[in-house]
Amino acid sequence: MEKSMTRQDRLKIMRQFVDQYCFPTLEAKGRDYDDGEGGNDIDMATLPQRGVDRYVVLWVQFMKQVAALRSWIVTRKLVSELLESRIKDIINYCLILVSMLVEDGIVKLEHNDKEANDGSDV
Repeated sequence: MEKSMTRQDRLKIMRQFVDQYCFPTLEAKGRDYDDGEGGNDIDMATLPQRGVDRYVVLWVQFMKQVAALRSWIVTRKLVSELLESRIKDIINYCLILVSMLVEDGIVKLEHNDKEANDGSDV
């Protein structure tokens, strides 16, 4: 039987993935999502003025990635993008959702150094 990762090893991989894949993409594409510049059709800032629910737009984009991931889980075959890219996009859409919920006052973040650093919830 294979030895499974320790909690700390798993947390290290998660942080590395987010640092290496997620944050660079959020930083590079963030402006596109904020103001629609850079050729991206998703202009999150003006969607409400156009009568479009930005949560619905985010949900549709998120579910597209989830559906692709589900397809891989069922078939173990990649259709287009790399698996890492799909996972990165899913994580990033969740992070964008958190920022939207904070912006709208629905979620409040409290900083807790112990929870952020010990990996006890992983």
